[in-house]
Amino acid sequence: MMVKAVQDKLPVNTHYINESQLIREVRIGFYRHDPNFINKQIEEYHKYGNSKNKISINKIFEQICNNPFDSDWFGTLPQGL
Repeated sequence: MMVKAVQDKLPVNTHYINESQLIREVRIGFYRHDPNFINKQIEEYHKYGNSKNKISINKIFEQICNNPFDSDWFGTLPQGL
């Protein structure tokens, strides 16, 4: 319910996606256990993102999995993630 509320009230326009929006969307994909959604967000960011210096995939995952880090939750993620 929380994810739906965020996406309904604060939608991301993929044609102007920025770094913080990408991290938010990828985090939502992690919580949903949805690697397809994550990949789509990353592709859209690289295609339409408005930053010259794009954030790396490693930095995105570092932000999501380390802020805050919950080892119990991390262990529940599907192997693909």
